[in-house]
Amino acid sequence: MRLLIQLVLSILLASPACAAIARLQKADTYPGNSVTLTGTTAGNFLVVSASWADTTSDPAVSDTASNTWNPLPVLRGPTGQGPASIKLFYAMNIRAGNTTITLSSSPADVGIHVVEYSGVATGTSLDVTNTAVAAGPSTTPTSGSFTSTVGDLIYVYLADEGAAQTTVTAGAGYTTITTTGNHFDGSEDNLSATAGAQTASFTLGTATGSWALYVATFKAATVRTPTCGKVNDTNIYLPPNYDTFSPPAKGQSYIDPVFGCKITRVTDAIAMGWVEATHFYSTITPFNADDSYLFLYGSAPIIVDSSGNVVVSESNMPPTNSSIEVWDTTNNKAIYYTNGNQFIKGTISGTPPNATVTPTVLATFTQYASVVISGDMDISNDGLHIWLTSAPSMGGDSYTADVFFVTLNAGNGNATNATMGTVMASVTYHKLQIVPNNGVSVEGNGNRAIYNPDGTVYEVPGGGTNSHTDWGLDSSGKMVAASIWYAGTAENGCPSGWGYSLLDLASNSVRLCLNDGIQHGGSAAHNSARDTLSGYWIVFSDDDSGGCPSSSYWCFNNPTNMTGWGLYTHSIRLRLYGRLHNRPAILARYPVPRSIPESYLCR
Repeated sequence: MRLLIQLVLSILLASPACAAIARLQKADTYPGNSVTLTGTTAGNFLVVSASWADTTSDPAVSDTASNTWNPLPVLRGPTGQGPASIKLFYAMNIRAGNTTITLSSSPADVGIHVVEYSGVATGTSLDVTNTAVAAGPSTTPTSGSFTSTVGDLIYVYLADEGAAQTTVTAGAGYTTITTTGNHFDGSEDNLSATAGAQTASFTLGTATGSWALYVATFKAATVRTPTCGKVNDTNIYLPPNYDTFSPPAKGQSYIDPVFGCKITRVTDAIAMGWVEATHFYSTITPFNADDSYLFLYGSAPIIVDSSGNVVVSESNMPPTNSSIEVWDTTNNKAIYYTNGNQFIKGTISGTPPNATVTPTVLATFTQYASVVISGDMDISNDGLHIWLTSAPSMGGDSYTADVFFVTLNAGNGNATNATMGTVMASVTYHKLQIVPNNGVSVEGNGNRAIYNPDGTVYEVPGGGTNSHTDWGLDSSGKMVAASIWYAGTAENGCPSGWGYSLLDLASNSVRLCLNDGIQHGGSAAHNSARDTLSGYWIVFSDDDSGGCPSSSYWCFNNPTNMTGWGLYTHSIRLRLYGRLHNRPAILARYPVPRSIPESYLCR
């Protein structure tokens, strides 16, 4: 998720490094033009390779998850012992779930392979390609020379329609993935390319007939680390000008004198006639898909750019019976909201500041007078699912209402309808949050529970009911949750027994302590997590809203007693828990400027 948290403050990271690429699963079919993977993870990467025995066919590929497939040009082998053609396809930032992939035709002697990887870039991932063909014979078919980016995934596919193989050895630095066929087709990879020119090859037990070999390299995802803030630092820093600080004008920036972060003021609530200017809640994505727009709430919802310029004014926002509008995960101009008993897609068009939102009704739930997106709810990572409720309001109090699962018929802002799935009748809740398996976390009486799309219910161990919680996936696809688990016990995972920790939902145990002593930070603590889409980080904020220093109106209008300033008071902390889920984490602290509730971007 992208997020704004506390005073609508966004942590934007720099200092990129390459993520570690991992091969997660593979499947192949021969003969046949269809193959299935089980339980793919949202945000990951798929590569498909196929070969067949003619030099005229050129199939496309599609799948049951509606992923977007990018084809590479078909490669034709020379006329020889047997005609051969091969083609590669790849899909970035994939949707989660069981996925069947099918070629659009079934040429003679066709075989198909698919591999799922994590750690590959989710956009513009293709780096370089290289091909080689020969009429044969050879026991060491080899590509031409190519130079890829350090850290790339190198994927290699070879087809020979003339000879079956008893032994196949990957080239130096490569690992065999699959081999099939009464002829031969096979694949190998290198998960982290080195610098300089290189080649790819196979060593075969039997000399080939005519063969064709395809190399494609793909860029690793970018992992970013903080360029400001205090890393692994537990010192207390007194703000040098907390009582005298004068914020810059809207759209202007300043550098925090202690933490070194550039902070840009996005709003001026008083000038805009508002009491405050904030994003609604930390577990709802404030930014659109390309981080160019964000939702804010003053007297009514509004959409602005990162400098605070109005994109869609309050008067041009569509009518809604909830203050929650959620962004599409990939289309930067699409939002979803409710009005009356309808679930609606909105499409932003026109020129700021007079842009408008065009509604498309996706579903009408005639059995209810009203449906709402609850106050902590966002759309799923794959952009296809959300849970709605029949409560009269979006939340904040305790409600007893039907909670039901809704599925869009298409992603990327292309949905034309949505359908109701599982209905959980008369659920009493305070908060509802979607979790990575598309279930819904219910905070109500007793421990948190996850209601799954298939109707089953899972009670989350370790409490967490009275603490803010957010959910994510680690790089291996396991669901994790950040909260104060097993409070006051050794199972909490932190030395004090009261820290924020990461719960592994597969083992029902705490994996690591994220931040100890956070319980001393005050009466208002929030968190928000980002997972497989990029980054793997969790942000915490603390504020003692009952005393000073804090962001309360009383503190804003009265001098602050600095003796009350504690380790975690009124600060933002960023926890990078790493693409390797048990890697030691980094803790960074960021400043919160003193002002009435405004929107700031911290870079």
